[in-house]
Amino acid sequence: MKTNSIYRRSQLGIVTVVFLLIGIGVVGFVAYNLVGGLLGVLALVCFYNITLEVDDKEVRFKLGAGLIKKNYPLDTIESVKSVCHPWYYGWGIRYLGEGWLWRVSGLHSVELALKGGKKVFIGIDDPNGAVAAIQMRLNKG
Repeated sequence: MKTNSIYRRSQLGIVTVVFLLIGIGVVGFVAYNLVGGLLGVLALVCFYNITLEVDDKEVRFKLGAGLIKKNYPLDTIESVKSVCHPWYYGWGIRYLGEGWLWRVSGLHSVELALKGGKKVFIGIDDPNGAVAAIQMRLNKG
């Protein structure tokens, strides 16, 4: 990720990591399933954390080692706010009907309302700090 960010936050997905490690152990070692174990390791590499960055041009995030990443230029964002989703929405990547949720842990997310009506929800453990940083950039432009 770029280093000229005004806001950067990484969150470790503790519950995600624990469940994936258990799954890798059960599938890979107990069931002697190499392919299942390798898929579990790939999932662990992809979802062990989330990193959110904000700079003068965009909001971007990556999951895990960066195999999955997205960026949203500030001029495509209409508004931003902090939201809390119920635990049963789960973790990982989910479509919620009104937009995509990207989350590795916790219940709180940053909601980006994009021009055109779509929404994106980025799970992070400091939603108020992220919202303030994004709002500051939106007001500046």
